[in-house]
Amino acid sequence: MNIYKNARSCPASRELLVRRVSKGVPVDKAAEAIGLSERQAYRWLRRFRTEGLSGLADRPSRPHRIARKLPDTQLQAILALRRQRCTGPQIAFVLELPRSTVARWLRRSGLQRLAALEPREAPRRYERRHPEH
Repeated sequence: MNIYKNARSCPASRELLVRRVSKGVPVDKAAEAIGLSERQAYRWLRRFRTEGLSGLADRPSRPHRIARKLPDTQLQAILALRRQRCTGPQIAFVLELPRSTVARWLRRSGLQRLAALEPREAPRRYERRHPEH
């Protein structure tokens, strides 16, 4: 188990807190004995009541989702439009996204410059036919 460096308690001490409170020890006294604030003790008690013993385990502090991440469909649309040689502002207008967002994703994908794309097909030149003499 990975206990956080600055954690004031571990799952075992949280369980001890719950057992003491269930035996009738006042919350403030049980929290003080473990080295927690009364407010934090009530948080652990609430988690225990809603989730049981599993609620006393450590949880990662990483967010559940990343708010600024674009959905894959939008990212693929940006890249597809770029491969059609659209500029960043044009892509932003078509997809109704901020220009800064489009620019950031183009930079991350390495397509911030049109020169980074495959070279454009050269237009066909028609050869002049000279009449044979």
